[in-house]
Amino acid sequence: MKVRDVMQTRVISVPHTATYEEAARLLHVYNISGLPVVNDEGIIIGIISEKDLFRILYPNYSEFYTNPGAYLDLEIRESEIKSVKWKPVTDFMVNDVITVKPDDLIMKAGSLMLSKGVNRLVVMEDGELKGILSRRDIFKNILQKHLLS
Repeated sequence: MKVRDVMQTRVISVPHTATYEEAARLLHVYNISGLPVVNDEGIIIGIISEKDLFRILYPNYSEFYTNPGAYLDLEIRESEIKSVKWKPVTDFMVNDVITVKPDDLIMKAGSLMLSKGVNRLVVMEDGELKGILSRRDIFKNILQKHLLS
C-alpha cells in the first residue's frame, strides 16, 4: 500500500503569523491533531501538533530549573493558561518538517514516524504539497486491509 492510497488530501494549514489561539481553534474545528505552518508564499516552514500546543502550557526546562515552584504549583499553571493564547505559532512550531512522497510505501512512512517520534508526515511531490499522512491513517488502513478481513 502506498502513501497516496491512505493520505488526507484536504490539508488545513495555518499562516506563520497566527497565534496559539488560532492554531488551537483550527485543530478543534476541523477535528485534526496537527497542521502545517506556511509562510506568505504558502511554503511550509513548520508543523504544529496538539502535543506542541499542550507542551507550551508548561514551563520549559530552563524555567523549571530557575523556578521549580512554578512547575509544581498547578493552580498557578492553570491560571496562566490564557497568557499563551497570543503567542505566535513560530514560537512553538516544529521547524524540522519530515516529508514523504505519494509513491512511498506506508510501511516506510510508518517507520519514519516511529524513528522520528512524530505522528504525521507532510506528503510532497516535485516541491508541491499533496497531502498529510497521520499515524491514524496508516493504522486504520492496515487494520482494514490485513487484520479485519
